[in-house]
Amino acid sequence: MSSLSDKLKSLGVKVGVSEIPKPNRPDRSIDKVLNGSYRETPFGRILITDTLYASNYRQGKTSLTLSSPLLLLSEWINDSRLSSLPSQALGFLDTETTGLSGGTGTYAFVVGAGKFEGEQFHLTQIFMADPSEEPALLYTLEDFFRNCQAIITFNGKAFDLPLLRSRFAMNGLQDPFHDYVHVDLLHMARRIWRDCLPSKSLGNLEAQILTAQRTEDDVPGWLIPQLYFDFIRDGDAVPLKKVLYHNAMDVVSMAALLNHITWLLSTIPDNPTNLAEEQLAVARVYYELGHNDTAIQIFQRLLSDEPQKSPSLSIDMRLEILSRLARIYKENGESRLAVPLWEEAASFDDPYACIELAKYNEHILKQIPDALRWTRTALALVDLGSLDQGEKVSLRSELDHREKRLKRKSGAYSPEAS
Repeated sequence: MSSLSDKLKSLGVKVGVSEIPKPNRPDRSIDKVLNGSYRETPFGRILITDTLYASNYRQGKTSLTLSSPLLLLSEWINDSRLSSLPSQALGFLDTETTGLSGGTGTYAFVVGAGKFEGEQFHLTQIFMADPSEEPALLYTLEDFFRNCQAIITFNGKAFDLPLLRSRFAMNGLQDPFHDYVHVDLLHMARRIWRDCLPSKSLGNLEAQILTAQRTEDDVPGWLIPQLYFDFIRDGDAVPLKKVLYHNAMDVVSMAALLNHITWLLSTIPDNPTNLAEEQLAVARVYYELGHNDTAIQIFQRLLSDEPQKSPSLSIDMRLEILSRLARIYKENGESRLAVPLWEEAASFDDPYACIELAKYNEHILKQIPDALRWTRTALALVDLGSLDQGEKVSLRSELDHREKRLKRKSGAYSPEAS
């Protein structure tokens, strides 16, 4: 994978930032083209652009301003500090880089950083015209987030933060974000929309969930590194206006997406959305965090026969809800409430529901013939079903053992007959 140094060599530029010549620039200065201004730092000057979004600004249908608590999201990322943070302590981060693979040869030449200031959302974009300006970029970024305590990213856990940490280290600087709370929205987005969106990219979530439409000023992400190398070669900053627009929309959409996600997590238990997939996804989160009462509430509503409360469910979704709800009842010592759920799941040829019914009849009701019947039904479903081979072998072994034990209990088994 070519590093930035390799790219510069191919353009006839000597390696070593002190020797990098300034390319011949068009008559228009970069700061005017990019609507920015230069800021002085202890490491030299750096170009930045600042944009303020008013409190009534909406990205598509969604406000940037947080309208719901961060408590459940705090539990989900397993960092209690997030729950008590005001919105002014949240920083939003996105980078545009010279490559998509990361590594020491990859630079972040645009860093978009956002935070709430009073009633406004402040976006600053830091632009590195050549690698000699990297220390100034990093200093400016650290200074912008100085009063923040959390960083919000989209895929930042895998890309943006590791990249920036490596750049701070390469410049002999300490990582300023090592103790910040980090929320990577990609992971929660995958949880919530895994069943209803084929792509969970930020651009697709922006269009499908936030209903925001970008203008023709946008540029595909894959093209951005080449536009920067073109700028290094010919000095024309005009194409980079599209890069800054792309970066700005990413940061603003992250703020809107955080607001929308926290709203879904807090609202769905009492006020369902019209997407069953969203309701089920939120119920999963509550269940996995141990909030069983809320999970039950959502699961039961989804199983309701009232169309206005329960959007249509696929068979797979209904089976999952039946299974999860039955498991909660069983764990709570209320297996009798789980029985009708297992029976409905069994009607959809679910072998696991048949196994649960076999267990219930054997151990709770002491009805051995019924337990044997459900065991044999499960065996038939395993043989006929679409389970993978390893799962079939495991279940058949378990069920064969169960069938023999139940035969012994019913007096219908003898070693000679086997």
